[in-house]
Amino acid sequence: MATSIKSRRKAAEPIAEAAVEAKVPAKPARKTAKKAAAKKPATKPAVSKAVSKAVSELVSEVVSEPKPARKAAAKKLAPKKTKAAAATKVVEAPAPVEPKAKPARKAAARSKAKPEAVAAPAVVAAAKPAARKRPAARKTKPVVEAPLTPPVPPAYSVLTLDQGLQRGLLLQPGADAPSGLVLDAQPMEQQLQRLLTLAADAGHELRVADEVWLQLAPGRDAEARVLRLEAAYPDGQGLATLLQAPLHGFQWEAALFAVCAGRALLADDLGLSQRAPALAAWRLAALQFGLGRGLLVAPAERHAAWQAEAQRLLGGWPAELRLLAPAELRGDEAADCLIVDAVQELAELGPLPAVQAPWLWLLADRELLGEPQLDALADWLDAQRRGPLAQLRALGADASKRQQREALQMVMLSRRKRDLGQALPLSLEQPLWVQADGVQPDAEALAQSRQLLQRWQRLGYLAHAEQMQLLRAVARLREAAVGQPACAAKLQAIVALLPQIMPALTQKLVIAVQQDATAAMLAQGLAELGLAVASLRRDQTPAQRAAELAQWQGEQGQVLLAVDAACPGLDLSAAGVALLLHADLPWNPAQRAQRVARVAGGSRGLLSWQLLVPGSLDAGLLAAHEGQAALPAAQLDFEPTAQPFLEAAALQRFMAALQLALAAQT
Repeated sequence: MATSIKSRRKAAEPIAEAAVEAKVPAKPARKTAKKAAAKKPATKPAVSKAVSKAVSELVSEVVSEPKPARKAAAKKLAPKKTKAAAATKVVEAPAPVEPKAKPARKAAARSKAKPEAVAAPAVVAAAKPAARKRPAARKTKPVVEAPLTPPVPPAYSVLTLDQGLQRGLLLQPGADAPSGLVLDAQPMEQQLQRLLTLAADAGHELRVADEVWLQLAPGRDAEARVLRLEAAYPDGQGLATLLQAPLHGFQWEAALFAVCAGRALLADDLGLSQRAPALAAWRLAALQFGLGRGLLVAPAERHAAWQAEAQRLLGGWPAELRLLAPAELRGDEAADCLIVDAVQELAELGPLPAVQAPWLWLLADRELLGEPQLDALADWLDAQRRGPLAQLRALGADASKRQQREALQMVMLSRRKRDLGQALPLSLEQPLWVQADGVQPDAEALAQSRQLLQRWQRLGYLAHAEQMQLLRAVARLREAAVGQPACAAKLQAIVALLPQIMPALTQKLVIAVQQDATAAMLAQGLAELGLAVASLRRDQTPAQRAAELAQWQGEQGQVLLAVDAACPGLDLSAAGVALLLHADLPWNPAQRAQRVARVAGGSRGLLSWQLLVPGSLDAGLLAAHEGQAALPAAQLDFEPTAQPFLEAAALQRFMAALQLALAAQT
């Protein structure tokens, strides 16, 4: 050999480096080569003579190497079936592609580090034409957007509403707006009037959106209602004629608040229901403001009490007012007025807010300040976002009751006993109707009573024997309200009422009755429930009564059964923490007043309940008590010194009360 293998390898290094730089993926190269061969015949590219000579010498040198060297080279290349190895099989390629000259530092370094890998030139000889490079993407100049010209505001200004928890005015000043046309902190109506005046003086057009006027409408309606009622009933004169039974002044105040506010929550801390104020408000709004269809939603167990109260105050149930239980309410209901009773018992409002009703009266038996449902009720009442809800939420969770009361004063009336003071009566009495099965008046006694009443109305006279016959007949009629079925129903009503009136058993309850038998029956039933019960009965000695009273007034005492004839001269006030429940209805209203005086202890606003039984004389007798401080009872109230005979004047009053009592019997 003219030259050594080493020198020839050095001569081949530039070619190997060029081959490494020019290698391409095998599969695309084959496809490109096939397409090129199909289109045109292969031609040998022009290669310099020096390069051709070096390649031919290197090939001949590799072929002339000893067999062990060839085996070693083949063994090193065999396991790696790479794209380059696959390319070595195509030795008879039409023509190698001349590689593009590039720096070959890395390739030279590899060839020096591994001199035995001399098969690389074969790759060069077998390499297929490189794929055509894609043309470089044409550089485009970035589009520079021209700055937007701000729109020119119109010459006029616009007033709309700011949609927040408390809606206020939102001013969009026009191009020609005077400098003083800006919002301030005045109430909306005063602020609107100022802006209109300023714009008119400056000759500037100020457009007011309809939503602004609609936002002001509820406040103006409330003011108009106040003025109309003041003119129709100056100083409250004439209000009593709207109802068939009188209301206390604080109850009329609640009714007037509901009518004037339109959307209101009545939640006094007096322990009273709001049925009477709500019915009075209904009658007043219907007469003065044309209130039409109404919807009253109340728990089913309160329906009887609502109907009885409507009978007492209105003479019957209003035809335009529907009475529903919460479960009977549909979401698509609509009415002029929606009344919801016992909202303190509603864990969720459910479909109630979906009822379309411009008038909304929510009734609670107790104060709701500090309660979790107060926020949801305020949200419902303040649908037009006039301010109460925003003021309530601005207070935070640690707000006092006084702060909450002031924040909601536009939509809530919540009074305490000390707020009303002397305006309260001695007793805040609530009727509680008890449904008893099988209660009906004695038919024979009813017929005899009516016959003697008609005789007296015709003659104005009854003999003393006839008076005794009449008293016995009326006494049998009254037994329907104190007999075994009625007492059992009353016991169940008392048990259901106790958790409401004595939730923490921090107060004491007096149950007033007329007969020892009634007291014994109720005391036994309550004691079986685990309550500490004491009794004052006629069959006890004075010492026994004193011991029973001391037991009830002690720390463990809870319920006292007090028979009227056993209690004269006794103080049952229990340091002002006692409540009163009338288990039966005396004929003489003065006896109820005596019960109140014993328990109230000189304070006003004693909470009391009167149990009444439908089907008995209770409904008619309650009507006879209206406006009467006392009625002749003869022996009907079991007074020890009472006589069965009445003088002419007393008999006349007795017969007038009997006529009312019998009128309710069918």
